[in-house]
Amino acid sequence: MSSFSQDVYAATKQIPKGKLSTYKLIAEAVGRPGASRAVGTVLSHNPYAPMVPCHRVISSTGSLGGYFGDNDTNTSSEKIQKKLNMLLDEGLQFDGYVLRRSITYRKSVMFAPKLAEPAAEEPTEDPKIDCSCQSHNQQQQQQQQE
Repeated sequence: MSSFSQDVYAATKQIPKGKLSTYKLIAEAVGRPGASRAVGTVLSHNPYAPMVPCHRVISSTGSLGGYFGDNDTNTSSEKIQKKLNMLLDEGLQFDGYVLRRSITYRKSVMFAPKLAEPAAEEPTEDPKIDCSCQSHNQQQQQQQQE
């Protein structure tokens, strides 16, 4: 599995019940702001559902976007209906297959995942200070005495 896929799943896993994110917000969270479609492709192959709740990711327009679920025999409309039902069960509000249009409501349910920043490396000791050469040690002692 690519590191991009791992990052997409990690970001998606953060979305709490009753909240939504977008393919664009996930792409931005993983550091690839132009990769919304790639995020959708990764989520269409999500092996970790429901622990990684890909049904909580919608398009930036508020439409449900694609959804494949676990049964490839379903028609496209059945799959979208399944996604809608899961989101309705979580208390989210839709007008048909589009998130309720109220800007206030949309802001209240949107979630922007954040991946942890890589840990900053511990600063290494300055080699000038950690020098074991005799002349440097003598210089340090002289400076300390002054």
